[in-house]
Amino acid sequence: SYLMTGWRLGYNVGPPAFIASMERLAMALGRPAAAFTQHAGIAALTGPQDFVLAVNREYERRRAAVMAALQQLPHVSMLEPEGAFYVFLDFRHYGTESGVLAERLLREAGVMLTPGTFYGPGGQGWLRLSFAGALDRTLAGIAAVHHTLERW
Repeated sequence: SYLMTGWRLGYNVGPPAFIASMERLAMALGRPAAAFTQHAGIAALTGPQDFVLAVNREYERRRAAVMAALQQLPHVSMLEPEGAFYVFLDFRHYGTESGVLAERLLREAGVMLTPGTFYGPGGQGWLRLSFAGALDRTLAGIAAVHHTLERW
């Protein structure tokens, strides 16, 4: 909502015993959020909120354009994202392990996709594409993947 992707900042609400357990786990991991990130989070939550709607509209526009382009990929299906700027692509038709497939597309198409196995064994044969970046570059990447798949 606040364009702080990758900053790993959030908050939890829940029963006190559950939150206490989460606090112990967080302390054991030793990974607190950086001070600048905490200050940015406070500013995001207490500042003007009107831009959030504009950002949501922009991501809806990107999602529509990306989904239309992805529909053209041969033998690839996908799950349309409902609230994220990632889309999972089903490449199981190609019968290749996700990591190998991602490396091959990087090498041949110049496009980096995340192997679905990074998210567990159920991700085998799936790749994740982000459309958080510039739309024109994302669409160019999808076109490169399309061109590469046509040669396989």
